[in-house]
Amino acid sequence: MTAHTVFRHVVSAILFAAFVTSVPAGEKKRFGFDQARIVLHKSVSNPQMETITTDTVYIGSGGLVEVRYSHEIQDIRMLNQKRESRTVTITKDGWITSYDPDTKKGKRFKDPFSETLGNMSESQQQKFAKGMENAFEAKTTVLGKEDVAGKQCDVTETKTGLQGMESVTKTWTWKGFVAKSVSEAMGTRITEEATSIDETLGVTEALLRIPSGVEIQDLGAIDP
Repeated sequence: MTAHTVFRHVVSAILFAAFVTSVPAGEKKRFGFDQARIVLHKSVSNPQMETITTDTVYIGSGGLVEVRYSHEIQDIRMLNQKRESRTVTITKDGWITSYDPDTKKGKRFKDPFSETLGNMSESQQQKFAKGMENAFEAKTTVLGKEDVAGKQCDVTETKTGLQGMESVTKTWTWKGFVAKSVSEAMGTRITEEATSIDETLGVTEALLRIPSGVEIQDLGAIDP
C-alpha cells in the first residue's frame, strides 16, 4: 500500500468518525435534517495526478435514502492522459446499488455499517470513534463554527501520525453531514466542499428508479 493510499484511508476514517460522533444515539437517521439536494466538489491532487469529482446528492428520510450522481475527471499527468467516468449510487433500506449509466453495468450489496451504527448507544458511538482515533494516532481539536453554503457548521481539526506520516484534516460538519473538508499529507491534498444545499428538494421515486437495460450484479452482504 502506497503512502498516498494510506493517507486517503486515514482521511476516510477521520470523516467517518466525525459522522459517527455527530449523530445522536438511538436516532434512526444519519443526519439532523430530513431532506436536501447538495452539490459537492471534490479534488484529490498530487504531482502525479489530479482527480476532480462533482457529486449531486439527493437525501431523504434523514439520510436513510440517498441518490448520488458522480462525474469524475482524472488527469494522469505523468502519462499525459485524461479519463472521465460517471456513476449513480442509490442507498436505501440498508442496501447500496451503484452503476455506470454509460456501460449500463453495476453492483448491489448490503451496506456493512448501516445496521451496526444504527444499533449503537451513545457510549458505544463514543467508544467506536475513540478507537478509530487511537488506531490512527489522531488528535482532534474543536475550532468553533463557520458557514459553508449558507449553513452553520461545527469546525474541527484532526492531526495524525500513523506510520510516521503526519497529516492534517480540517472538517466542517452540518447536522451530521460533512459539508467541507481539507486534508494534506505526503504531497497530496484532498478537498471537498458543498457549494449548494437546498432543503426543499429530496429523493423522488423517479430518482430511485434504475433505468431499463442496466445489469446489476447482486453481491449480497460484504464484511466491513
